[in-house]
Amino acid sequence: MKTLRSGYRRVALVVMLAQMGSAGVLSGQQFSSRVFGGYGTTTGYGPGVGADVGIQFPFPFLVPLPVFLGVWGVYHSGEEFFDEELGIDVEQAISMFGLEAAGIWLEEPVYIRGSGVLGVARVSRQPAGGPKVQESNFLLSGGIMIGRRFGRVVIGLEPTFPLVIGSDVTSMGFALYLTIGYVGGP
Repeated sequence: MKTLRSGYRRVALVVMLAQMGSAGVLSGQQFSSRVFGGYGTTTGYGPGVGADVGIQFPFPFLVPLPVFLGVWGVYHSGEEFFDEELGIDVEQAISMFGLEAAGIWLEEPVYIRGSGVLGVARVSRQPAGGPKVQESNFLLSGGIMIGRRFGRVVIGLEPTFPLVIGSDVTSMGFALYLTIGYVGGP
């Protein structure tokens, strides 16, 4: 029953956004997507790749800045490290995904976008010679993309600071991504 209710909520959200768009509230919206790759310097992150997709539209209600709303996801293949608490080597990988909201401070030719993600971080750990253990944690992430816009294409760098909050541990990470994106027309 719980899944059915959440399905209805998703459908209601999509219908509401479509109605807002047809009523002109979201007029000027643009499809936006990007891919990115980089490296997480925090223990257990390692190389990572990801993407986001959503819509960008003017938001005249609070501030006269374009706003991006969408979904975001990244996977870091991890690395092996020595866990001092366990006294053994551990392989770790992390995937993070969630809802993203961003404000675009500058658009052309310099592109600056600050963003926040609220979602889930799925951490996978495997101690040497032991079973793989996976746990899902709360994710709160923020970043700022600084780049250059070439027509509808944006290329830039984005330092990101994911905060993973779990039942037994809270950790702040750092990753730097090279990002290539597309901002389409209305």
